[in-house]
Amino acid sequence: PNYSSILGNLAAVEIATFYYPAADRDGTRTTLINAAIGIAATGAGNIFQEFLVRKLTPHAAKPKQPATANP
Repeated sequence: PNYSSILGNLAAVEIATFYYPAADRDGTRTTLINAAIGIAATGAGNIFQEFLVRKLTPHAAKPKQPATANP
């Protein structure tokens, strides 16, 4: 798992929580819900980029495979 992305997302959500009015800051629940939404959105974006964009752009350059040594 990409721990730096998850922890960065949690930190960003925690900082953004301070912009909510005091009545809407109900502690950990809001932070965890917003973090889960952010992590899910990142996952959906990665899946979109990995599988769908390649199918939508068939003439794009293919990634180069590393050269293998011939014994």
